[in-house]
Order: sequence, then structure tokens, then C-alpha cells
Amino acid sequence: GITVAQDTTLFEELMSSAQQYYRPGEAWFKFASLYNTEFGGKRRELAIKYTFNSAEQGFLRGKLTLLKIRASEADAEDSGEAKDIENEVKTLAEKGLTEAQVIYSQLLFRRYEQGSEQWTRAQHWIELASEKGHPVANFLRGVAFEYGYFGTKDFFEAYRYYNDAALNYHADSQLKIGYFNGIGRVVEKNKALAILWYSLCAKSDNLECIRNLAINHMEGTVEEPNYELARFLFKYAADKGHISSKTSLGVMYLYGKGIDVDYPLANKLFEQACTGKDGEACQYLATSYQKGKGVEIDLSVANQLYTKSCDLNNYGGCLGLAIMYEVGDGVEINTSKAKSYFKRACQLGSNISCHKANGLLN
Repeated sequence: GITVAQDTTLFEELMSSAQQYYRPGEAWFKFASLYNTEFGGKRRELAIKYTFNSAEQGFLRGKLTLLKIRASEADAEDSGEAKDIENEVKTLAEKGLTEAQVIYSQLLFRRYEQGSEQWTRAQHWIELASEKGHPVANFLRGVAFEYGYFGTKDFFEAYRYYNDAALNYHADSQLKIGYFNGIGRVVEKNKALAILWYSLCAKSDNLECIRNLAINHMEGTVEEPNYELARFLFKYAADKGHISSKTSLGVMYLYGKGIDVDYPLANKLFEQACTGKDGEACQYLATSYQKGKGVEIDLSVANQLYTKSCDLNNYGGCLGLAIMYEVGDGVEINTSKAKSYFKRACQLGSNISCHKANGLLN
């Protein structure tokens, strides 16, 4: 009864007629897909019902959709159920369903260790799906080349596959292409082009793209800083649960970028993001407790937060810890620990920590 009077008899007649023009089960799958849209009222129960009809008639995409539903509802601790789903997806992959080939690869990546036989199998299915132009497969090939999953790193190949997927409207690939253009990896650095890519994938509601777009507006990368727009974008992503956007929004309140300084609100955002395992947020919150910004000075809490930040591979947290042990700020001076944390911060990308570590070593 969408926009017209409900008529079950006419519906059955139309569906019977429509099925003559589609593969078995395909018409039911298309009808089920309608109910997952705003136009169809996002009526999940009907979408699942008609997906069952599709699967019963042998339509492979219908079967895969039911498997995805099973996976989303399965107990994470039930390894037997996970293995059953993996095997059934593998069967669909072997029948030539490209989307199943991609999902099967992703399952193998998540469940097994890098370098395992399963990862070699995943590589085969990714390459097969990529040859058919599947954007997610191209994205995964890009990731594999960028991080050297199947051998040496190759940024040129990574860019090529990301670009293919990005041009096919894959948001995460658009994010990657924006990043490559923004730092000048493989291609000439072009901040304006990076922002265009971030703007494009932000329209897909990719929260990381929205945050990157906000950062560029806050920093005035191409034009004058637009703090109001940056704050709006950070808040939009943060309200949707994007952890690092909460940190970025907190930074705006911490330093008063386009707004009044508000330490309590900044610390609240940092605490939320730190709880969500953002190492940078833990570092900022640690500094607040160390310096008394919006909270009472508590060097013990600062030490704990710097430790958590460092454990989350944030060099600022390791550097903060190193300095505390170097000068005895709330802890006993411990040159050995200071040296260790300076070295860790150096490994994570802090140049000043490299100099400090070398100084202590000498």
C-alpha cells in the first residue's frame, strides 16, 4: 500500500508477470530491496520475508543477503556458527557471485593471521573480484599494496586500485585518494584536489571524510579558515559516534579556535574519545590533569592517561611519559624509563623524541 490502496490480488498478479522477465528469485529480491529504502518505509520484516522468497527460488544474492543477516545476528563467541557462515559464503563465491567473493575474502582477513594459507586464498578471491571491477575488491587490493599484505609495498599500485574504486563511487577509496593527494604520495601534492575528494565522500556520509574536510576548513588549507563550518562538521561526525571527531572538536574548545575557550567541555569530549581508545584524546586529557586546565591538577591521573595514550601508539602520550620520568614530575626521576619512552615516541614519529633518546643514550 505504498502511495496506493493495498491490493494483494493485484500485487500477486503483477509479481507473477514480472517474474517472467527476471532470473528465478530476482524479482522478489528487487522487491525486498525496495523495503530497505526510505520509499519502502524501511520495513525490515518485509524485506527479510521477500528475501527468503528470493533465496528459496535459488537467487544467489538473496542467499547472500540472508547470510549477512545471520552474521549480524550471530553470537560473536559461537565459532561454529561463524565457520558455517564462512563455508556457505565460500560456496556462493565458487558459484561466481562477485559480492560473495569479496565478503569471503573479508571473512578470511578478519578470522586468520597475515601470511596464513587463508590469506593466500583471500588474495585469489580479491583479485578475481577486482578483475570484474568490483569497487570493494579494488579497495582491498589497494589496501594490500599500501600495507604490503601480500609482499612488498607498492604505493603506485595502491593508488591505481584506489582510484578505480573511487571513480566507482566507493567512499573509503575516495578518502584514500584524497589522502594521497593531500600528502603528495605517488602524485604531486594538491590540497585543493584532496578537499574535493573529501567533499565527494562526505556526501556518502563517510565520517572520516567529514572529519578530514573539517580539518582542512579549520586549518585554512586552501582558503581562509572557516571555524564555524569546521565546528559544525566535527560535531556532526562526533554526534554520530566518530571518536576522533570528538577529539578534534575538543581541540577547538581547548584552544578557542573561532569560539571561546571552554576547558570543561574540551575535557568532556577528550574523556569520551579516550574511553573510545583514541590515543590523542588521552594525551590531551592527561595534559589537562598535568597542567590543571579545567580540572584539579592530578599527576597520578596524568601519568595513567599518558600511559594509556602511549599504549594506543600515540607518540604524544609516550613523549609526555618520558618527560615526566626525565624531570620527576609526579614520579621519581627514572632515566631508564625516560629513555625507553623517548625511544618509543621516536619510533612512532616524534623527531624531538629521537634527539632526546640519543641524548640520554650518550
